[in-house]
Amino acid sequence: MKKQTLIFLTLFLSQIIFAQKQNGTWDYPIRPGTEKWQELDSYEKRLNAYNIPDSILSIMSTIDLVKTCLNYPEFRLIMTRNSLQLGYDYLKSIFNGFAELEKRSDSGKELIKLYEAMEPQKITQYDTPSKRGAFSFQFTCIELIMAQPGIQKNLSKKDIIQYFDVCTKKYDGKKLLENEYSMFDLGTTALTMGRLLNQEKHSDFEQVKQSNTQVRNFLEKSYPTTIEDFNLIYNYSKDYLKTYKNE
Repeated sequence: MKKQTLIFLTLFLSQIIFAQKQNGTWDYPIRPGTEKWQELDSYEKRLNAYNIPDSILSIMSTIDLVKTCLNYPEFRLIMTRNSLQLGYDYLKSIFNGFAELEKRSDSGKELIKLYEAMEPQKITQYDTPSKRGAFSFQFTCIELIMAQPGIQKNLSKKDIIQYFDVCTKKYDGKKLLENEYSMFDLGTTALTMGRLLNQEKHSDFEQVKQSNTQVRNFLEKSYPTTIEDFNLIYNYSKDYLKTYKNE
């Protein structure tokens, strides 16, 4: 009986992997609500079940990988650590998609394409706080990934201009809807811009980092800081964008 079960499980997984290879995506076939999920007897095993087999991971297009990471079923775990960055670091330690995404040289390009199409004002279309919260959390997820140095280091000058342009517009959009988007929501937008300023070694911003411990801690570990610091990062981003466009 055990042998038959093992054979069935092997065939089941083989069919899953074949189907995933056909379209290059990974839709987490073993997840809550499935019979196989119920058979896993520990949370650790369930987390491991989300990982993408190497045979699939190696052939996935970057855009498919981006979407797979954004759809990671346990993304909420970023909230279980002392900061969002520490939460992301934890996710990267348990799910192989994030580490692979940071290795892709075109990941930033694909992320910004999806991000640009997202519209903060659409939050008003949702009629309950939980739905609006789920919508705003989509921004948190993509911005946190966009803020990773491994993603930003491969950006071209054109990409950098687009990053600053789109991020400042999203920041503006969120601030116009202050009853819908909190400081928490502005934080990941500011983190994305701030880390790019840091990477590009903006001279005036370098001086701010040297004199402001909270800004340094925010950039390094996304520890909380003030709305004034967020606005400062926004203003330097606008300034840097203007300088870049005029070159």
